[in-house]
Amino acid sequence: MLLTDLMNLPCLIVNRTSDGLDEFGNDVSGEATVETVCELQQRQRGEDGEELATGSFLLVVPSGTVLGSADSVVVEDVEYEVSGEPWIVRNPRTHLPSHVEATVVRVAGAWEAGS
Repeated sequence: MLLTDLMNLPCLIVNRTSDGLDEFGNDVSGEATVETVCELQQRQRGEDGEELATGSFLLVVPSGTVLGSADSVVVEDVEYEVSGEPWIVRNPRTHLPSHVEATVVRVAGAWEAGS
């Protein structure tokens, strides 16, 4: 079985870019979205008192997926922020990229239903 066969969860990558500055010197950013598949696995969970729940997850997407530290991903209507720089994983046997791994985080407060 190939790794790509295990990535079967639909997701939406939100790539954020800086388009420069406006006439007032403010950063103007843009967004582009890409639909793909992924695998999402929880690594860590925690709470900060009763108001804030946190979670850290491993996100695995197909090789060639453009993903940066300013981006986010939406999986099953939940948005996760990329934390740190994603890693392009190389297959040592073929010497080719096999997939991309990233740490993504979700922070939910008491204001969210079901948190």
